Amino acid sequence: MHTEGTIDVMSPPQTLSRRALLSAGGSCFAGSYLLDSGVFSGTDSASGATGWQQRWGDSTQRKFTSADPDPTDLGQSWTLTPEDAGSLTVECIGPDRIYARGYNRLLAYRRDDGSRQWTYSADEGSFSFPSLVGNTLVVQENATVHAVAADDGSARWTGHFATTHQPRSATVTLDGTAYLPGGRTYLGVHPATGFHRQTFDAKTLGTLVAAGDQSLFWWANGLLHMTDTDGETQWRRSLGRSHPPSGRGIAVTDSAVVVRHRSTDNDLVVTALDRDGGGELWTTSDDIDTGSAISAGPELVYVGTGRQVRAIEYATGEAQWTRTIDSSSPEPVVTPSTAYIPTTDGLVALDAATGSQRGDRLLSGRTVHSLAVADDAIYATADDNLVALEVGA
Repeated sequence: MHTEGTIDVMSPPQTLSRRALLSAGGSCFAGSYLLDSGVFSGTDSASGATGWQQRWGDSTQRKFTSADPDPTDLGQSWTLTPEDAGSLTVECIGPDRIYARGYNRLLAYRRDDGSRQWTYSADEGSFSFPSLVGNTLVVQENATVHAVAADDGSARWTGHFATTHQPRSATVTLDGTAYLPGGRTYLGVHPATGFHRQTFDAKTLGTLVAAGDQSLFWWANGLLHMTDTDGETQWRRSLGRSHPPSGRGIAVTDSAVVVRHRSTDNDLVVTALDRDGGGELWTTSDDIDTGSAISAGPELVYVGTGRQVRAIEYATGEAQWTRTIDSSSPEPVVTPSTAYIPTTDGLVALDAATGSQRGDRLLSGRTVHSLAVADDAIYATADDNLVALEVGA
């Protein structure tokens, strides 16, 4: 089995040599999976049952969370000004910690009081968006992938890969496997150990852009196609000539795939496809631009573009509501009841079903750069501050 890329294990093994297991991973997927589950089952817990949510690390790229705090009950519980805070964004929320990203560093803060727990830095270049898988953060930095222990910030392993197929947002993960670009291949690895589980032919499949519910979504030469987790194509659809969509430009729901892309006529459009068969549900070009961001709730897709947010029923393409925002580029983070819109004048909370504003503007007068929603709290970067808004504070 040919692979491009090497992984350096940074921490010692618990039972067997991880270098030996990495080498053994080149034999066959079935055997390597049995080794992995038997030796490392206690190392990395499944994340699906925990309370944390992520801003970008969700592999479906929906920017949706089932956590649903009432914005009218939120108050500021603490605020702090980290060093070089202007470049900081909130990315992932764990049960006890907030994980933020700077240009070339990850930082962890306690959720209860905001105290810094650790900093992980690198000097090759800027970090992409991290993904939190169990107790491991996986983040790409140019041709290097870093796996960082979420509890103490120590390096678990680093991987050095060819740069042909760089992820354009967070590293895609699914069911405890991280998918890493390696030039002519994608490698499926165990996030906590770096153990190689599977190899995909990137020359055929292209760039991995999203995943969800035992499905992987790839982009190659204007074709979006869905495969199963073994790489077998289920359907493919031609969508135009553009580059692979970033995390801002794609969302995968239980029944639809929504993509911002360029058409064959080079127009910017948003297209919704049936998830099961890839058939087109609808296409719109209304007010779509290169900065348009897509978020998807249970029934509606929220398209933020310029100073406007539109809610579209993803089954029919019918617009449910449109709301003009009086400050820059809306980029919704959606809960079952509320669409939170970061702006240059605070955080606007809109009713997810009607678009009407819910309560007063939060963090009014500040530029909100990022936010993440978890349990009964919102964590945001606003101007040079990291801020916690909690229910009842």
